[in-house]
Amino acid sequence: MKRIGTCDSERREAIRLLAGIPLLGGAVAAACSSKGERKVVELPGQGPAAAPAPGAGPVATAAAPAPGGVPWAGKFSTYDLADRLGFASLRREGLWIDFGTTDSFKYTLGSWKSGWGRNVERGEVRHANAVTTTSRVFFPWESSEDLLVRMRVKRVGAEYASPYLNDKSTTRVDLPSGDWAVVSWRIGADKVKAGENHLMFRWSATQDLGG
Repeated sequence: MKRIGTCDSERREAIRLLAGIPLLGGAVAAACSSKGERKVVELPGQGPAAAPAPGAGPVATAAAPAPGGVPWAGKFSTYDLADRLGFASLRREGLWIDFGTTDSFKYTLGSWKSGWGRNVERGEVRHANAVTTTSRVFFPWESSEDLLVRMRVKRVGAEYASPYLNDKSTTRVDLPSGDWAVVSWRIGADKVKAGENHLMFRWSATQDLGG
């Protein structure tokens, strides 16, 4: 995908029309910014008032601006969304958290004291090891509703996991022995919050894998 740093004439004309709506000022400026560039957005109403056309009827006198001009003048900057895709949530039949990649970091506090080790790749499988008896995941959800959780795991040491959502116990999850497998369980709506949720796993045991 090629990034275009300037806007064509039709887009500029559309932006001029949209600029009359104050709430779209930041969005309009972001649409034409180049990567890494920060610009101050001039919101409508900051420039000098236009003189009435000759022969026009009486015009209501606008209230005098407060000293110092518009309170929010100079406080809006562009924000390049394309340059920050790592902050986006991936929706694929629900919320998809890809452990073994940097995508998972926004759900595990960057793996800082959340019970997950560094990303590992063995063969064609990328994963993260649970390195303590407790591991945590933080994820957003739109409403309080029943959830179905699916997790691809490989058992090492622990025979089962005890998940807690927002400090409320859910169903015990048995971890099958052998190779990678998908385990699933349901969580009732009474445990789910609209907003950020905290999913914690308590593993039944650990095993030393060469440190």
